[in-house]
Amino acid sequence: MSESAGEDQAQGLVDRAVAEGGAYEVLHKRLLEQGRQLAGLAEALNAQRQQEFGSQPIEVIGRTRVRTENNCIARDIAQVGGLMLFGYNVFIGLKQETRVQDVFSFIGWSSRMVNTTPSLLIRLAAF
Repeated sequence: MSESAGEDQAQGLVDRAVAEGGAYEVLHKRLLEQGRQLAGLAEALNAQRQQEFGSQPIEVIGRTRVRTENNCIARDIAQVGGLMLFGYNVFIGLKQETRVQDVFSFIGWSSRMVNTTPSLLIRLAAF
């Protein structure tokens, strides 16, 4: 009987809330509150992750076009030291074989220019 009374009381609260404001407003308020709670949890988790693994701020320092020898589409970028390693999907055309240098390139940059010269790392057989 007490479970039934608790359910009736909860239903009464919901009914009263719906009567005082439209159903949309009630749902909107609930979702906003749940969104705030979720954002707080995500921020706490991110702070814990940064404390555990460290963090490096991401910022745009420039914009440029990267030229390649072949017709290709950039697929992934990773920072390796002071260089950026680019991976490509490449259309080779009439070439018989695809080399590592055709699908990867290290790009360095200074304040005014981009250096796309092939890196020794890519030419190593172990790479």
